[in-house]
Amino acid sequence: MSAELLAVDDLHVYYGSAHVLQGISLTHRGGVLGLLGRNGMGKTTLARAIMGLVPVNGGTVSVGGRAITNRPPHRVALEGVGYVPQGREIFPSLSVHEHLQMLSGRRKARGGDGWTLQGVYDMFPRLRERHNVSAGHLSGGEQQMLAIGRALLTNPSLLIMDEPSEGLAPVIVDPLIDKLRALADSGMAILLIEQNLRMATAVADQLLIVSSGRIEASVAPKELEDDDQLQHDLLGVTMKA
Repeated sequence: MSAELLAVDDLHVYYGSAHVLQGISLTHRGGVLGLLGRNGMGKTTLARAIMGLVPVNGGTVSVGGRAITNRPPHRVALEGVGYVPQGREIFPSLSVHEHLQMLSGRRKARGGDGWTLQGVYDMFPRLRERHNVSAGHLSGGEQQMLAIGRALLTNPSLLIMDEPSEGLAPVIVDPLIDKLRALADSGMAILLIEQNLRMATAVADQLLIVSSGRIEASVAPKELEDDDQLQHDLLGVTMKA
């Protein structure tokens, strides 16, 4: 993909007097772009700024060449950006089917019929099995499947995923890695925000390291995976830890 699907240019965000994003710039042309960094470095704030959930104080965000800076979230979604938030943010009292049905009636086709309710159930058979169960009674892994399925039903060109492995046991993370790779192989562009180094290196095509509200480095996943010292220098941890 030659055109810039997502372009973030010199983005600044403040929380009160705290300068959280300090001039972040990045471009995403397709595949899986991963963002890694310690807690509190601005990764989630970047996702929320792109989605219009926090105000941008300086800089611009565009999708497919169209400016979306400080647009409300529903307008950002209409531009083809799907969002899987940190913590999933599901409605505990609604069933799996009710969650997905809300979106299936409003999906906006992009290049064909797009994602359907049955398509989500085919990708996540466990959701079909649990379709009448209230989301509050799902396991963490099932809730994450639901959050991803809900986002897919908006038929995004770009899917932003914020810490999808958070709180999941390793036995759940491995199948999730497979699902994300399958999405990427189908042509879905993904912006993956992660702290799980193993997951990020397994899924991403390129990694950006975020530190103190800035992009500190760009590194190939294989290079980072193979170099314990580089992992420690950039992230303060290693995959062996």
